[in-house]
Amino acid sequence: MKPASAIAMSVHEKIWPNRAADPKTENIIERTYPFFDDIWIGERAESWYLAFLSVHPDYQGRGIGKTLVRWGLDRAERDGVVASVISALGKNGFYQRCGFDEQYRKATEGDGNPLAGTEGSEMFWKWPSKR
Repeated sequence: MKPASAIAMSVHEKIWPNRAADPKTENIIERTYPFFDDIWIGERAESWYLAFLSVHPDYQGRGIGKTLVRWGLDRAERDGVVASVISALGKNGFYQRCGFDEQYRKATEGDGNPLAGTEGSEMFWKWPSKR
């Protein structure tokens, strides 16, 4: 699936380029995938990955972020799979309060990782009640 996904994303980028992003960093997440080959395997292979969760600063503190996370965690629990998220700088406590119970690695690890030097980036996991 990874080669097919990479090809599809490459075609998508050429047809519909993201004009709002810096071209040097627009595909940084995709370029980190080789550094995650040993992470989303085994019991972690099937997961709900909560990506790009954010709440505008003017609306933070109103429970919106917690509602978004709860939605993802509920679906992961329903499907009996692990939920995962990569935490932004300063958000570790938030994800732990939401129920993520395991911190496993950082998304910045590995020689040549394009995220090297990025602050934050801890990977958190929430396992389903029935494993």
